[in-house]
Amino acid sequence: MSGIAGLIFRDPRRPVDDRLVPALAGGGFAGERPELLDGAGSLLVAFGEACAEQAADGQVVASLDLSNGEELRALTGTRSPGQMIRRLYELAGPAFPEQLRGSLSIALWLPASRCLVLAADRFGLQRLYYAVTPDGVAFSSRVRGPLALEGTGSEVEPDAIYAYLNFGTVPAPQTPYRSVRRLRPGHVLRATAEPGYRRARDETPHRGGGTACAPRRRGQAGRSVLEWRHR
Repeated sequence: MSGIAGLIFRDPRRPVDDRLVPALAGGGFAGERPELLDGAGSLLVAFGEACAEQAADGQVVASLDLSNGEELRALTGTRSPGQMIRRLYELAGPAFPEQLRGSLSIALWLPASRCLVLAADRFGLQRLYYAVTPDGVAFSSRVRGPLALEGTGSEVEPDAIYAYLNFGTVPAPQTPYRSVRRLRPGHVLRATAEPGYRRARDETPHRGGGTACAPRRRGQAGRSVLEWRHR
């Protein structure tokens, strides 16, 4: 079993205590020895067979089961999954998962710009959950993991419980917890600490290169959270 998790504080001077790793695991990955990537106000974690890698100016944790990994490493001139992901993001931006074939959950952290990029495969084979507060952002392959972020709560989301009881599933982006969201299959989320952004938006690339933007919900002041759908 493999998975990823992490916590990024908006303030790079605020350290992330690695004793939060079990909480970020969300009760999963028992017996799995985690690999940690820490930095200024950041902690990324890989469990099981997931990779954790320092890649050029960024850090990557990823759980990948790709059918075209070798092809993409040749295309990007890289030798490892982390380097490949960083290079693909450099070339294609948030559309980079369009080139990945298989199941995946990815977190790319760019500390120089305080930018976090999360991606989930289009079929929902791997799940990725996240929570955003004025203090930062947390993510995990397990739904309880983001509750490790201070300022989140475990209040139940009634609509999610209704959906589960009536339809046997909770549709993304809902989760059983009000403060936790599930990254929708086939989407990429980008969270930054750039000032001036006050709204979260969906941005759906069109085949012709245009972008349709529609407000989703009010985000946290001073934080940009944007979500794209990749094909």
